[in-house]
Amino acid sequence: HLIARLASQLQKDACVTFLHNVQVRAERLPRYVLKTILSQLARSRNGGLHGGKLNMLMAATVERARGTVPKSTLATVYQSYRNVYIKPAIESGNSDQEIIYEMLFAYFLAIYRGRKNDNSSPQAAELALRWLTGDNLDREEVRAIGLPEDVAQRVAPLIPDDQGVEAVIAAIANLAAQANMTFVMFFDQVDNLNEEQVSAWARFAHGMIDHISNLLVVTSGVRGRILELQQSTVVNTASWDRIAQIRIEIGRISPIQAEQLIAVRLDSFLAPFADLPQIQELTAMDRLFPLGRRWLSGRIGNALELRPRDVINWAQERVRSLAGEIKSTSPEEWLAAWPASSLSLSEEKHLPEPQAPLTCEKRMQLIDSKIEGKLIE
Repeated sequence: HLIARLASQLQKDACVTFLHNVQVRAERLPRYVLKTILSQLARSRNGGLHGGKLNMLMAATVERARGTVPKSTLATVYQSYRNVYIKPAIESGNSDQEIIYEMLFAYFLAIYRGRKNDNSSPQAAELALRWLTGDNLDREEVRAIGLPEDVAQRVAPLIPDDQGVEAVIAAIANLAAQANMTFVMFFDQVDNLNEEQVSAWARFAHGMIDHISNLLVVTSGVRGRILELQQSTVVNTASWDRIAQIRIEIGRISPIQAEQLIAVRLDSFLAPFADLPQIQELTAMDRLFPLGRRWLSGRIGNALELRPRDVINWAQERVRSLAGEIKSTSPEEWLAAWPASSLSLSEEKHLPEPQAPLTCEKRMQLIDSKIEGKLIE
């Protein structure tokens, strides 16, 4: 929940890709990652390439390369782009980067020309994207992209190795920098990978972190499993030190924090209706409207600590239950009957009476009692 929400929140201000529960053979993992991130960045919600983030990043990059040159033609724009991004790669002998930046410009140019002809996903751009994602192209397909002839002759049908995959990701991170964005790669549910996959992923992630600037790699998984992997020999110490150089552990929360967690989410949910007098009255009566503080008290019982995910799941179940109740009556009638309408008869019967908040002394007594019970066992 947390990682997905964080990725969603960053979409406007960063270049974000999100991978979870990666299930692919270890030797294919780098290419799978490349294909996944480009498929996420290239296409807009309607599936076209013109509105995709990759094209937006290329537009920002070309604009920065063009600078203040007035009335630029495509030829002068390409020359400016070449001087800034391609020429340094040639001078450093980095042929991978040279070809990748040529391919990205051809991709951008094909989309630009296609847009003028009301085609948001021209074939030449689709072919360039396929090559960038690691697909194999034949010679005719490479020529159809529209690269300069001398460049097209030097393009390999397939990105040759993991170093080439890393070079494409480095180029994307640089494009993001030109748009004043950080490139963020989220890897969620790493704990679901087998040991061979974890080893391949760690080597790949370590290499990216070491070699690519303007890149943030965020990794998440179940703490116990992550600790097991860290203590094993699956991943070497140097890789763990780089991958986990900044650690954030999500622990359990108290009942008061559980209420705060739900209240914050309800504030966002109710924001469109905040000006309605009846909603204002009910939220003033109960900060957890429409779920209800009595409902949460019943779910928590005497628990001292809770998993945040459990609390969120309870609230989701509660919302679905209430939605079903509202369908059987009118919203006005349901609101007028609240809070009685927010509890079914079975819930009302089994709901414990609200309890006063635990004092520190009472909390310690309960903890001591739990420990004593375990020792007796």
